[in-house]
Amino acid sequence: DLLCDYTRLQIAAGVQAFQIFDTWAELLTPADFRNLVLPRVATIAAASTVPTIYFPKGTAQVLADLPSLSVAGFSCDWTVELPKVRQALGKNFALQGNLDPTVLYAPPDRIRAQVHAMLDSMAGDPAYIVNLGHGLAPDIPEAHVKAFVAAVKSWEPRH
Repeated sequence: DLLCDYTRLQIAAGVQAFQIFDTWAELLTPADFRNLVLPRVATIAAASTVPTIYFPKGTAQVLADLPSLSVAGFSCDWTVELPKVRQALGKNFALQGNLDPTVLYAPPDRIRAQVHAMLDSMAGDPAYIVNLGHGLAPDIPEAHVKAFVAAVKSWEPRH
């Protein structure tokens, strides 16, 4: 109930979208996730009048259950292949993610290669949002974050 109230307050304050960030979802069994988490996420999403994105980290084993949620999209961590997630969830949802954030410790040319491979895998998908598969560690060099952004901007689809 508190999260639903918080959702409504955020919307009243002007947010145009928000994300339910469920970092610990992977610690549950699939049955516990289905029984304990999904109904509560559904309740929070129902309280929203703006697009909602759900990030259930480490839940590849329950992908088939996610389309039951009334959300606009899903964020994906780096442990799943985006094309397989798209296939499992269908085309009714945006997908966001899923570069392993530890790639940002690598040299810029490796960052670019990984970003381009991720983008290649989702080429032509109009509901794909580039992002990391989780948050940034505080010691990631700023230059490497800039290399990530530059790699996204420099990508061109292969013909």
